[in-house]
Amino acid sequence: MKRTALSILAAALIAAAAGSSQAGEEKIQPARPERLYSLSREEVNLVRVPGEMIEHAVYDTDALEVSPDKARGVLYVRVIPAYAASGKKRTAAFVSTGKSSYALAFSIDPVGAQEITVEPSKSDLIRRSEEQAAEQNSGIASIAAMPMAPLPAPDFVAELKSLVKSAAAADPDSPKRPVGAVFSEGERETIRTLAFPARKGRFARLAVTQSEMRVSDKRLVDILTVQNMTAQPVALDWKRFARATTGVLAVAAAEERLAPGAAARLLIIRDKSEAAKAGSVKPALDELLAN
Repeated sequence: MKRTALSILAAALIAAAAGSSQAGEEKIQPARPERLYSLSREEVNLVRVPGEMIEHAVYDTDALEVSPDKARGVLYVRVIPAYAASGKKRTAAFVSTGKSSYALAFSIDPVGAQEITVEPSKSDLIRRSEEQAAEQNSGIASIAAMPMAPLPAPDFVAELKSLVKSAAAADPDSPKRPVGAVFSEGERETIRTLAFPARKGRFARLAVTQSEMRVSDKRLVDILTVQNMTAQPVALDWKRFARATTGVLAVAAAEERLAPGAAARLLIIRDKSEAAKAGSVKPALDELLAN
């Protein structure tokens, strides 16, 4: 890490700066339509979810007849003749398995019997990702609240330097542990490392990834990887990162400007108690994407 204590303090001042309007927002691309599955208008269709057993189905009883094969975990689906004769060409169903649930849109077509293999839609994937993140955040908040030994630092600057040093390199005294693991004798730890499945998104014209946090008795250190996905150099806007995250004390990085395709580590140091005031403690990337 190339930042000096002076640089870190400058970053801390950025976090306290008054907010201003953010310019240069990215254009929102129109969403792709969800997949439409074709149903035979006259023959029986098979619906299955690869690797999962369908347990329940909700559907329009005026449009469809559904017969479950519980042994195989599949559904046999037939369009009711009166519904097809009415000229209606669309219907829908909602199926659930022991692992997830899926919203299905059907097109009623003059084709032979269809074997429909359900694939997660964009909304399915978003919902599943949100559910997984919420479960992981519950574990993160619980671990962050566990007692820890105070960090042996004589002043605020020394504390920030210790946290940055820990985040910049592997700490043999604080091995990575997955969220949900049991921590023993937590009161003896001064810095704890939390690892979780990588979360990804876009913020301030950058692709941002986070899969790691450091936790001390009073602070949180979010370790983010930022990458310039544009064709032009991009300056790291520390103010924007600080303003979009709760309880920020400092933002630090080894680079100030990224060339096209270049990536860098960016650290966000937060006050644990302030971060908790907005709700349960969670990774900084969640807040960045929400803003």
